[in-house]
Amino acid sequence: MPWLLDQDGHPILSPGYVATLDEVVSPSVTLPSGMRSLPVLVGHFGSHPVDLNASQPRYVGFGCIDTDAMPLLTFRMQIGPTIAYWLANPADAQIWKLLDAWDAAGKMALSAHFGGSGPLLVWEFSITPALNALREWTRHAGDRATAYFISRAGHAILDGILPRIATSDIASVQTLEHVLGCIVCTPEMGGVRIRVVNEGITLH
Repeated sequence: MPWLLDQDGHPILSPGYVATLDEVVSPSVTLPSGMRSLPVLVGHFGSHPVDLNASQPRYVGFGCIDTDAMPLLTFRMQIGPTIAYWLANPADAQIWKLLDAWDAAGKMALSAHFGGSGPLLVWEFSITPALNALREWTRHAGDRATAYFISRAGHAILDGILPRIATSDIASVQTLEHVLGCIVCTPEMGGVRIRVVNEGITLH
């Protein structure tokens, strides 16, 4: 499992990574034909008090956060008043491999862990014109894109930007109680060590 680590090797930011349904779901669970290979974005969000009762309304979505240096690709899962974000690097080829696989299947899958086992939600998905425009942007992103991504994504999570900009996707839920975030690490990005400084985080 990839992590973002501090200079002493300790995890500092919640990790997200890509797996498959076959790796996430118990072998005893029957899945539709061809679905076991569907990629899943897995996120670990610490031991937060999340009500996982089946009666809680749920939603899955995706979008983008603009920053001064680059856009951040976002995926989100809302369960009642809790929303969890996966922040992904739009300049990472592995992320587009994931999106293309979702588009081909017509489904996206997110698995959130809140200190233990958590919900796995599968939702309808297709690549939108906005995503295609973002893909075009990556052709001009440059070789500093990963460093910019880690800095801006870390800033969004550690400095409380996500809770300030997050809004509920569920009409019956007017107020969010918990807004959580993780950074998606792919083999292309690898395990990254960072150091915390007053103005944010930088590569170490």
